[in-house]
Amino acid sequence: MLLAAFGTRFTVPEPIYKFIVLLLLRKVGMSAGISVRVANLTDLLVPALLAAAFVLARLAMTRGHAANTDGTATFGGGSTPSAPTPT
Repeated sequence: MLLAAFGTRFTVPEPIYKFIVLLLLRKVGMSAGISVRVANLTDLLVPALLAAAFVLARLAMTRGHAANTDGTATFGGGSTPSAPTPT
């Protein structure tokens, strides 16, 4: 922030930036992996199963509506007036 206050155009070289990002991603990944390894299986399965059930329920509720809407939009059926035919 101090550099921005003075208006300097300090930039990090691309290879260094990529290396720092890689190290941070590895650190997050290793921390998450260790947390999963020491966690109780039921602590992980219950939320995962609830999330899957929620997603499947949402898909089941929207499946028929989405198909009708898409068909109406593609075909142009419904109450949309059609163009007059030339005589």
